[in-house]
Amino acid sequence: MNLSVIFHGDWEVYAHRDPVSGKRELLQEHIARCEKYRIRISQERKLLKIEEKFLTKLGLDKDDFAGKLVKEMIGAVILFHDLGKGTPAFQKNKMGNPNTVPTKYWGDDSSHSFLSAFLYLDFYLYEIKNGFNKVEKEQKKALIALAWELSYVIAKHHSNFESMEAYLKNFQLKAEELLRKWKEEPVPGFSQLRYFYEIPIAKSINQYFMCRKAFGRTENDIVHYFFIRLEYSILVACDYYATTEFNSGFEMDCFGKADASKFREIYERSHLMESIRKYGKESYPRKKWDGKEKINILRNELFLEAEENLKAAEEDCIYFVEAPTGSGKSNLALNLSLKFLEHADKVFEIYPFNTLAEQNRHTLETIFGKTEAINDIAVVNSLTPIRGRGNVEEDPEKYYKEALLDRQFLNYPFILSSHVTFFRTLFGTGKEDIMSFFQLLNSVVVLDEIQSYRNAIWTEIMIFLNSCAELMNMKIIIMSATLPDLSQLVDGKCNVVKLIRNPEKYTLHPTFANRVICNYELLQEEITLDRLRRHVLENMQLREKSGAKILITFIKKQTAYDFFHRMKEDLGEQSEWQLKLLTGDDSIYERESILKPIRENVWEKVILISTQIVEAGVDIDMDIGYKDISKLDSEEQFLGRIARSGIKNGIPGIVYFFNLDQAEKIYRDDYRMEKSLTLGNEEMRTVLKEKRFQTYYEQVMHYLKEMKNRKTSEDGLEYFFSESLKKLDFLKIQKRMELIEEDCWHVDIILCRKLVMEDGTEKDGRKIWEHYKELLSDYQMDYSEKKVKLSECQSDLNLFRYQIKRNIQIPYNEMIGELYCVYDGEQYFQDEKIDREKLEGDHMYFIDL
Repeated sequence: MNLSVIFHGDWEVYAHRDPVSGKRELLQEHIARCEKYRIRISQERKLLKIEEKFLTKLGLDKDDFAGKLVKEMIGAVILFHDLGKGTPAFQKNKMGNPNTVPTKYWGDDSSHSFLSAFLYLDFYLYEIKNGFNKVEKEQKKALIALAWELSYVIAKHHSNFESMEAYLKNFQLKAEELLRKWKEEPVPGFSQLRYFYEIPIAKSINQYFMCRKAFGRTENDIVHYFFIRLEYSILVACDYYATTEFNSGFEMDCFGKADASKFREIYERSHLMESIRKYGKESYPRKKWDGKEKINILRNELFLEAEENLKAAEEDCIYFVEAPTGSGKSNLALNLSLKFLEHADKVFEIYPFNTLAEQNRHTLETIFGKTEAINDIAVVNSLTPIRGRGNVEEDPEKYYKEALLDRQFLNYPFILSSHVTFFRTLFGTGKEDIMSFFQLLNSVVVLDEIQSYRNAIWTEIMIFLNSCAELMNMKIIIMSATLPDLSQLVDGKCNVVKLIRNPEKYTLHPTFANRVICNYELLQEEITLDRLRRHVLENMQLREKSGAKILITFIKKQTAYDFFHRMKEDLGEQSEWQLKLLTGDDSIYERESILKPIRENVWEKVILISTQIVEAGVDIDMDIGYKDISKLDSEEQFLGRIARSGIKNGIPGIVYFFNLDQAEKIYRDDYRMEKSLTLGNEEMRTVLKEKRFQTYYEQVMHYLKEMKNRKTSEDGLEYFFSESLKKLDFLKIQKRMELIEEDCWHVDIILCRKLVMEDGTEKDGRKIWEHYKELLSDYQMDYSEKKVKLSECQSDLNLFRYQIKRNIQIPYNEMIGELYCVYDGEQYFQDEKIDREKLEGDHMYFIDL
């Protein structure tokens, strides 16, 4: 369809104006650029095939009138998205266009998105109405619903999502006023309205509600939900790329498609893979098992079994990998990802915490570090600065613009990120959350430690993941040492392929099962910190000659601090034992300064006191553990930090469990805290020893179904899908699917001091803060360059960033937004450790957990 069908004014209409040079871009030019980028994305990412999948689900995939019309409607989103810029007000006020037509009503309001959406609806609702005899009843309903939903995409392409209901209420108010003006004086240059001249606005909106209500199945509602996100992200991407090209001349021609052969060739040449392939040719599958197999044999068997089972199930969407800690799951997942990548476009590896993404980046560097492939791997989170391609000195403007676009739209072939970031892409309502959604097309997603998600939303997660994977042609690999079979929660509606047929073959093997001994003697008594302290000191005495690495984990942060101070008094200044404390209070710098020497075996005698932040995936190998009991999956994660590499010198690791703080009060909404599902129950001790986690999860699933899925209240599954999803209430969906409940009761504070980095360089917090302020106040700097430099500066600031409870008495020196800065942060440290007592004496209280 051509622009002249809607706009036929004989004067020039502009879409953008360069604020510096005054150069202007014609609306037709902007539309042409946007359409060029849509074609490029479509060709690289097979967009049309994916859209065909959506349309098939909606019954609009036939080569008939409805099928042709809906494809035109999708393509026309770009044509209409900026059409509202054609008003005299926008041209005069925003574009400085002298060739505007005198007008009574259209000379003040310079907004354009709503008018663009209104014109789109008027055009296509008329087309649907006019073709009434050419479409089936169900097709008409689907077309009407999509017309309104694509108008939503147009209306929101510069803003965040809200509920569809809120949009329609606002639409009615604005549209009725717009229509009143239009009847008196049509907008100069535009074709006459057709549909809304005949059909009242309220009636048309009600028709949309009726059409949506007619779609009875949840699956259909999810199709609409993800279709809106896909088309929104495509529009915003094309709009951004086109506008950047006009402003700078920089033309985006790469959207992050991976070169599978480049990764695979390097990977297969690695020493590890050569060893596995050699074993595969000579010894796999192992015929006889005697229980004495070394750990690398087990890793090889596990790796090759998963690879073999994948070949028989390549057409499925979701895969489970359940394997014990230390069995090489990361390498196994990398291999599966690269196998899929032969027919996919990119890889996402998703971890519970930002620090684990960075940790796995270092692991990948050992394989790809000296090759070009490492440049295709990016860590995307709030801690890592935006990185560019090539040399910034050669073409700074191109470097910064490309770098920002790459980060905003995830134009990286291989992405390491966090669960929170991934779920924002799926369920967030912010523009920045949704704009990269299209990058999930034809992707491979590895989800690590899925059991760490809030179990209250496990059912919803599986339903959404299954639909998204099917619609977007994704491959999702879910892996964990304790993997719940979440497909049970959706009553067989989700087909999940288990790549390890019999996980117990590995988990019960003596090499893994006997690696750590669980001791429950402290659970038999009323434990106190003094009793625990004496027990630890006894173990230290036994290991005085040989040395040992001891990990003691508490649920509450304050308890960890109290125990640290008691142990510090006992050890004194002359002790050979290194005593360290690691909690959520610690900055990235402090965390790494503690963990690195432990990883590299710098200290022979070390006691690490921590909160539960060390449980999932932290790469440390300790000899003795103490843990305050909580969830059974957390206990298994903790065991994974002990004797991680197997039995040492014939001595297995040992973990002492105790019950000090009441975990059920902290994890109030977690069904796994039922007493019968914790180590307080003898049966669960057997489950942990024998690694029969399916027994455990069957009971968890029972609780979930009984306590939640059958509810009819707002907490119930039925209500969520029939109300929030059916009505496309994006805000409620986002709230429901939050992995971490939003904490509005803390603020971030920068405690400035000087830090010496590993390479000997110094980071001065005060200087970095001043640089941060300079960047924020530099209004002459190009936007892209500013965003990239701010991300680099914020990454440095994170070395000095701490979270404390909201308190109006914070003795800060400066504040920017809700970020506080204390110039003399050194006063709050003692022996390189944050001094909580000093902080709290100055009315600054850390968050509790």
